[in-house]
Amino acid sequence: MVRYSNELKLEVVKYTKKYGISDASKKYNVAITTIYRWQSKYEKYGISGFSRKPTEKYSFEDKLKIIEYYRKHGKMATIRTYDICDSVFMNWEHKLLVYGENELLKENRGRPKKDQSKSELSENEDLLDEVQRLRLENAYLKKLDALVQNRERKQRKKK
Repeated sequence: MVRYSNELKLEVVKYTKKYGISDASKKYNVAITTIYRWQSKYEKYGISGFSRKPTEKYSFEDKLKIIEYYRKHGKMATIRTYDICDSVFMNWEHKLLVYGENELLKENRGRPKKDQSKSELSENEDLLDEVQRLRLENAYLKKLDALVQNRERKQRKKK
């Protein structure tokens, strides 16, 4: 993902007002949807609107409401109304269509947590394997020692 400076965003918005969105998109090589988002943020908040906003958590009902609005009014209207990136609500719609409503209920942020029980099980299995290996090694050494002692006894008897 490309990060643009606030100065460039302001320049693009001002150029868009003067020459139009398609010319600005071609000149600065920025997607039209991105320019629309920058315009709406600039109109609502001024230059401070270009700063990254903290991520929001949307409830299941909010997600459904945004998806419904997107289906009725389209992508650009949804971006302007809810001030949300199009990939977010389009991803929600995809999950809804493919996996159903239960997928929207899940909170899938960040890296999945490690399953502690699996790591503990593997650690226990490793310890059991090591104990088994040490027992076999001990039994082998006892047999070897018994054979050596037996050989020494035979040699003493021969003398």
